[in-house]
Amino acid sequence: MTEPTGLRRWADEQRRDAAVSRGAPVPPMPGPTALALPGAASMVARSMAVPMRLLPLLSRIVRPISEFFLPAGPLVDRLEPLLAPGHAVLDLGCGKGGIARRIAERAPVFVTGVDAHAPFIESARRAAIGTAFGERCTFLVDDITAPGPWMRPADLVLALGVGPVYGALEVTLDFLATLVRPGGTLVWGRLVVPAARKVMVDRARETLAASGLTLHHVQTDWSEAERTVLAARAKSLAEEARALTVRSSTYAPDLDDFLKTWVDGVPRPGRLPVVVTARR
Repeated sequence: MTEPTGLRRWADEQRRDAAVSRGAPVPPMPGPTALALPGAASMVARSMAVPMRLLPLLSRIVRPISEFFLPAGPLVDRLEPLLAPGHAVLDLGCGKGGIARRIAERAPVFVTGVDAHAPFIESARRAAIGTAFGERCTFLVDDITAPGPWMRPADLVLALGVGPVYGALEVTLDFLATLVRPGGTLVWGRLVVPAARKVMVDRARETLAASGLTLHHVQTDWSEAERTVLAARAKSLAEEARALTVRSSTYAPDLDDFLKTWVDGVPRPGRLPVVVTARR
């Protein structure tokens, strides 16, 4: 997979700009973009490994990958000490904004979440309305593989569960590193087969070092507490999907196939998370 058009030029410009301003509060980004993104359906279906026919039900039957394979609590606990008032947070593939909102609730930062699936963004916006931190949250429907208004350096960049949308691992991390401000943090993660964990971490460490970032934390499995959360989510998902199957025979075969890919919240092929946190 080649790197998306326009991102390389933008990344090169960021590398040449050595004087990125820090310290001043960062206001929410203008927007939002339109709630109709051409080509988003196929992109979302591929990234979440679901049939296109299930997209109308996606917001109801499954949480975004970033919220499903990695419980937000422990992650936010680890990131909170790295954030200062006024910092900018960019969450790529934010889904329904669960992780982004929790960060904004815990720290006085400005959060921008970007996702291609409009129903997820609508849900994220509704959940932020009326909260004490809502004015510091901006959620955009946009394509994270193409230049857009979200593309500006941040103090914390999250890219969890977006898959290889930018190409190979090295290309992905090399690009994401250009979004991280001096002194900032990058969190990237995906699910892999257990045998590939060490190789992927080693490749990530080498690529990040070449981009001026140092590994701060590596997660290659779930704790018992996290597995308990994941199991509860899987049970909830199964109950909702079974209810939808009863009401709509049209979706029944696809829903049955989808449920068979998860066991206690963990993908059936035995994949485990590789989540790396790196600092500039």
